[in-house]
Amino acid sequence: MAGRQIDRRTLIKGAAVAGAAAWTAPMIIDSLTSPAAATSGSPITCSWFYLLFKKPGDSVVYWTGSNGNACNTLSTNNAGTYCKTCNGTTYSILNGQGNLKYGSSCGSGTAATAAGSSCSTFIQINGNTVTAIGGATLLAAFSHPSSSLSCASCPSNSPNNTITVCGSSAGSGNCDSD
Repeated sequence: MAGRQIDRRTLIKGAAVAGAAAWTAPMIIDSLTSPAAATSGSPITCSWFYLLFKKPGDSVVYWTGSNGNACNTLSTNNAGTYCKTCNGTTYSILNGQGNLKYGSSCGSGTAATAAGSSCSTFIQINGNTVTAIGGATLLAAFSHPSSSLSCASCPSNSPNNTITVCGSSAGSGNCDSD
């Protein structure tokens, strides 16, 4: 190997650079795939919201909530029972944390399932606009902009749709009347 010799100092510098890259790469990748990375955008402008959605290829109705700009950061509904009928299904939020149902009438039906850590795979929050991603479909949303509750306008019934939360709670707050 005549003419291609590396001195000891150059060898040590190269090994240090390669070692640093190998050391930090897993931390960078982990930080990009963590739920915290899903907190893109500004926080909501109301106290909290709860959202019902479906994952692609799954008939289960899931719920999640937020009081900031990340899903699964929850507050408790103490405003009473509110309902919203969207696309032929009635969605209800009852007093308590994560107490959401869906069915044919207000306040009754099947309990929705907590989304858990998969939420950030399917939901993106940017201010008062919530977007389904990864093929998920948003179904209905309830929020708490003031002393009363507000129901979001019904979203389209298609994958990767959007919904606006934190609307006015004046009158019936866009909710169905009991």
